[in-house]
Amino acid sequence: QTVLLPSGGTEQHGYHLPLSVDTICIDAVSHTAAALLPDQAFCLPVFPYGVSTHRSSFAGTLNCGGRAFEDFVLALLDTLVRRGFDRFYLLSGHGGNCSFLVNVAKYAGERHPHIFCATTWLYLSSGAGVEAVQRWRRSGRGGMGHAGELETAFILHLHPELTHMERVVDETDFISTPNYYMDWVEGGALVANPPWYDDTQTGAYGAGSLATAENGARWLEAAAQEKAGHILEIHEQFQRR
Repeated sequence: QTVLLPSGGTEQHGYHLPLSVDTICIDAVSHTAAALLPDQAFCLPVFPYGVSTHRSSFAGTLNCGGRAFEDFVLALLDTLVRRGFDRFYLLSGHGGNCSFLVNVAKYAGERHPHIFCATTWLYLSSGAGVEAVQRWRRSGRGGMGHAGELETAFILHLHPELTHMERVVDETDFISTPNYYMDWVEGGALVANPPWYDDTQTGAYGAGSLATAENGARWLEAAAQEKAGHILEIHEQFQRR
């Protein structure tokens, strides 16, 4: 089986969403994907803390630090490898974790050359997943960066009692240039980490007011299908090696 290790975050998400958005979303995506392949995947409990080096000015945001995060995930992998597991998928609902999970996948491959460990950018970020986002989104570019249309739709579907749509403030006027801008699948050739207070007053990056629970259900299904496809590829890569 492929072991799924989901990580989220505890982070401010505008005025209308809970601190646990990233954790709730990736937990649902990961467990739904594993349920599609019960004989080929097993999902561990989600880790609710992540790397948030860019949002310290927004109350409620917790940051465990990149090195601590990497060491934690690596320690889990080392333990699982010793127990005989050899296929792993590192998932994240929080963008700040993703570059560190790339490092973990590389470290794991170096430490344990007989395993196959992979990760990717969030969810709905490749192939049919991107197509699903574009097919149903109501916002333009910049509407889905953080606490925007997509994440709000997920929480409206999964936990409507935690969503306060009367508090939504849309913010889409960011400092964007051709090679650096903010949306669900971040675009451009430049990688940077500026403080978010440069761009947002409320902590939101996007158009949460355009979210619907119906689209949240659609996107959860599409995200689970995307992850199930990745799991099958991990099995193929392992078997062919």
